[in-house]
Amino acid sequence: MKNILLTDDFFENDLPVYAFFAAERRDKNMHSHDFWELSYVYEGRGTHYTQDTVLPIREKEFLFISPDTEHCIVSPSKENGALVRVCNVLVRKAYMDKIIKKYKELDCFADYDFTKMLGNAFCLQLSDDSRIVYNQMMAIAHEYNYFSEGGGDIIENCMINLLIYTARLYKARTEKKQAADNKNENLDEIIKYIRSNFGGNLSLDFLAEQAHMSREYLSRKFKSYTGTNLSDFIAEVRIDRAKQLLRSSTHSVTDICAYCGYTSLGNFQRFFKKLVGCSPSEYRKKMKTK
Repeated sequence: MKNILLTDDFFENDLPVYAFFAAERRDKNMHSHDFWELSYVYEGRGTHYTQDTVLPIREKEFLFISPDTEHCIVSPSKENGALVRVCNVLVRKAYMDKIIKKYKELDCFADYDFTKMLGNAFCLQLSDDSRIVYNQMMAIAHEYNYFSEGGGDIIENCMINLLIYTARLYKARTEKKQAADNKNENLDEIIKYIRSNFGGNLSLDFLAEQAHMSREYLSRKFKSYTGTNLSDFIAEVRIDRAKQLLRSSTHSVTDICAYCGYTSLGNFQRFFKKLVGCSPSEYRKKMKTK
């Protein structure tokens, strides 16, 4: 049975928000609710669960959670760390609808993809290293606990600010991911090029120019992306092709060496023995006896 939290269980007055501080449990407690929730980790490290994901969550990260979305934050065991402590701001659905409407009317944020998510079920986890979001939530919590003249206006302005800051962080994360994806696409193209042009110029300078990266950046990103050094990958592609030719053709070792992009027979034989365990001639003889 799903654990569903209701507005009436938390909102004891006419205020549109309910703010409080809490320590998260050490056991998994999946739940959803009929209100919005902003949950900010101000101390500790734990695990964030939704129906579809399991992610680590740490200090200066926060969740923007829509109604009807199952989730929970779990503190580590006693042996593995202290409790995760959070600041929670719960928001009535009708009030959030009002805030979203005002937010969407701001021309400078009308095209943010973030706005497409609002009103749908989602649980967004973002980093707030500058603590801008945290400061807005603290202001809401203060007004909630010490509500006085003008408090409602302050809370409303803080809520709009939260949407703006969250949208900025979401956009920055999305653009960073897109940039990383574009770099990976370039690396995929480099890998395809190497496999198709193993006998041609595969110098680091040439490949870096093709990928629109610096030599150093290409080397570093290629190793991170594939787990293999670029030079080792090129050698493996070339030697694999050489093995095929040694098995299926009568071309001389010297011709195969040149065909596979090696200008030095000595280098070819050295790489071949390093990767295969024997010389090209010995490999050909072994394959003929099989």
